Amino acid sequence: MQWTAGMLMGTLTVFTSGNRAEIRQVPKDQGKALADQLRQRVARTGEPPADAPDAGSARDVASRLRTLDELRAADAITDEEHRDRRARILDSL
Repeated sequence: MQWTAGMLMGTLTVFTSGNRAEIRQVPKDQGKALADQLRQRVARTGEPPADAPDAGSARDVASRLRTLDELRAADAITDEEHRDRRARILDSL
């Protein structure tokens, strides 16, 4: 997720699975809030529900860590969010 603000409008760029989508002409006062909400939603999708079966399997953990690294590389989450999520994933082992 990337928010780029202009004078009155801005552009929200979403990076997923090697693809990129731009949403242009987003009102400046709404764009940052929307980008922040999307970042939070994306970060939460990497967490399985508490009652998910096999949540601790090595393959699942490796996949979740890989996804987390991709989110950080795409600037979809902050370094602090990355550290927090990584710690949660590793603590689930």
